Amino acid sequence: MAQVNLLRKEGAGRAFLLLKEQGMYGEISEALCGALRGTSTVLLVECAQVGDANWQSIADEVAAMVCSEKLKQVSLVAFGLATSIAQNLCLLQPRLVRSMVLFDVCTRPCADWVNQSIDWLE
Repeated sequence: MAQVNLLRKEGAGRAFLLLKEQGMYGEISEALCGALRGTSTVLLVECAQVGDANWQSIADEVAAMVCSEKLKQVSLVAFGLATSIAQNLCLLQPRLVRSMVLFDVCTRPCADWVNQSIDWLE
């Protein structure tokens, strides 16, 4: 079952991949897509809700999507929990990522209660 959905591909030029979680950050990602499409290729990608069990498979699907679109490099723009996917993609395939911008950053998707307690204590 696909966990990644390409919502829109528009424009021409330098490739920007906007990555958001399903049902989140719709308004801002649409506005950014509209602003960038005049000068760049923009791929608006929506992923399933990111969790501890599926974040790695989502990152693999995003990488496969970029390859299937025949893009050599992308500039990643990610929102919320999808930022952990963007960071993983940057670490796994550094030649694929030209630059990365993260909004409302999350370094660990859905930490369990032990990690949340440790974060709170810190």
